Amino acid sequence: MGAPGAEKLPLVVMHGMTAPTAGPAAAPSIDAEIVEVRSRSELRAWHEVYCEVFRGDERGCQDWQRIHDALGPSGDRSLLLLLARVDGSPAATGGVYFEPDVAGLYCFTTRERMRGRGLASALVHASHAAAHARGINRALLQATASGRPVYTRAGYREQQALPVHVSRLTRPSQAAVRCGDPPLNNPPPTP
Repeated sequence: MGAPGAEKLPLVVMHGMTAPTAGPAAAPSIDAEIVEVRSRSELRAWHEVYCEVFRGDERGCQDWQRIHDALGPSGDRSLLLLLARVDGSPAATGGVYFEPDVAGLYCFTTRERMRGRGLASALVHASHAAAHARGINRALLQATASGRPVYTRAGYREQQALPVHVSRLTRPSQAAVRCGDPPLNNPPPTP
């Protein structure tokens, strides 16, 4: 039994995938710089890309600052945010949350005009290298249909398809388009 009304929300399929963190020693060759987010200005740039791709609310940057302060380089270091820059401009993001035996990859986004340059692959490689350096041998993530090929090339294997209800606040038609996954049922009527 779920939340009342959840059955009326559209579903998007996410693909639960896992991979070993040990992989090729050499990072993919890209014409970009991958940096760990350490400063407020880098976090703002990271959040700007994240919001553009996921159509997030810019006001959420303060929440990310609090999260980054608690879990990032000045906190307990369980969170690593990565930013890819092309010609100095923020282009793609990634996040890794470290547990003792697994690294969870989150928030991987690439600006549409920057896609096809290997940025996501480079971010995955950097995430795996950071996890492996901590003695973590396994990574997991949830991929959209459009992201699944990138992760498969990086050694990920699907473990389970995960139907996820998309909130009305997310605007389901946009969520399906940006994720590359068609909704499994029709979007609810607008109230």
